[in-house]
Amino acid sequence: KTAQVLVAADLLACKRVLVICPALARRNWERETKLWSAFIPHVLENTKDYPVADFVICSYEYARKCREWLIERPWDLVVIDEMHMASNVGASRTQAVLGVNGPCHRSERVWVLSGTPLRNHAGELWPVFATFGVTDLSQEQWEDKYCRIETYQGRRRITGTKLAGLDELRDLVENSKVCLRRRKREVLKDLPPVLDSQVTVEPPKRLDLMSFKSLTRHADSLPALKDMIAQGLNELGRLLE
Repeated sequence: KTAQVLVAADLLACKRVLVICPALARRNWERETKLWSAFIPHVLENTKDYPVADFVICSYEYARKCREWLIERPWDLVVIDEMHMASNVGASRTQAVLGVNGPCHRSERVWVLSGTPLRNHAGELWPVFATFGVTDLSQEQWEDKYCRIETYQGRRRITGTKLAGLDELRDLVENSKVCLRRRKREVLKDLPPVLDSQVTVEPPKRLDLMSFKSLTRHADSLPALKDMIAQGLNELGRLLE
């Protein structure tokens, strides 16, 4: 997904790009941007020093904290990676990204990406579909149509997706003209063989020499610990029988 976005942004001559992604994915976006495009990426690291950069990568948390700065800038493209993280309408990060005062409404283009758009139920699609005008249904109407609903202590609770509405939901996804779906069978033939590579991982700041010594001090007792765990599992098995 990253490579496709970067090449497409380059072909469309986008000049100012904002990428909102999980914090752990920021360095991957930085690395892939240098690999697949001519953009010079800047990773937003704090909420004090705002960069004068045309390609900004920030986490969902920083998108929430720095929303005022983000919406002041005119973006050619806003990319929301792992969009299922913004599927809870009541969450502050969803409001910060997809809300009317978020950067999505201050950009020429908005692309959302996800390998798992539905983690729990069809209700998670509504925030994005409503933002992009795919549906005119309210949140409650959408949930009543596509989700199984239970009432618990006077509150609505979604317990799953209605099987009867799956075909209609699939048709809405594939024919809405705002969704581009790639299946494995469509892209595997274009991917290179699996490669082995070395990845350098920076150690946590708190892992100093003393911490390392304290970890290795107990290395000799690991076999005994494994035996203890095995005995506990055997006893648990007998109890379950």
